Amino acid sequence: MTAPSENPADLDRQDPEAEITLRAEAFRNWGRWGEDDALGTLNFIDPAKRVQAASLVRDGGQSRSRSPSTPTVRKRAGADAPTRCTR
Repeated sequence: MTAPSENPADLDRQDPEAEITLRAEAFRNWGRWGEDDALGTLNFIDPAKRVQAASLVRDGGQSRSRSPSTPTVRKRAGADAPTRCTR
């Protein structure tokens, strides 16, 4: 099977479901690193890539991985207890 074109003009706009299915199959990564692989594309992060990333560090500061506007929902004890949302 040849890979579909990456040119958007080549998309089959008459049958978008088939187009999505074709591209999902062509560009999937399942099994790329073996059937028992659990890392997926994290396999691209090799020791050289870690060294390259570490060279970008300028100070020891931290950054948040979630948006400050993303609410945190906490479930209170008990099945009927209401939830509490905090920011």
